[in-house]
Amino acid sequence: MVETWEERLSDASLERHKLAQRRRSEEFVFRVPVAWLAKANAVNPTAAVVGMAIWFRVGCEQSRTVAVGHAVWSRFRLSRQQAYRGLASLESIGLISIERHRGRNPVVTLHTTKARSK
Repeated sequence: MVETWEERLSDASLERHKLAQRRRSEEFVFRVPVAWLAKANAVNPTAAVVGMAIWFRVGCEQSRTVAVGHAVWSRFRLSRQQAYRGLASLESIGLISIERHRGRNPVVTLHTTKARSK
């Protein structure tokens, strides 16, 4: 049987490896379309910050649909109220769509301006 690289590493070195991967993802800056950001900023600056937080999650998850909650908002220094107002603003202009479920974090789907301009 062939061992994977994870099986060959000790527990301590595996934890160090996973921590290094997490740090790299936190330091990475994702590309955000300028037109998308300008549209978000035209609504209000808080919506632009909320948009940047969503783009960050999208980049980390490698998916256009992500759940966003307190961990995301606190990283970008947003209160829950600011975040929900920003989400509502972004949804009203068609940059995102939101699935809301009572007691759970909203699930946001990001739309690029090219896809929404049809």
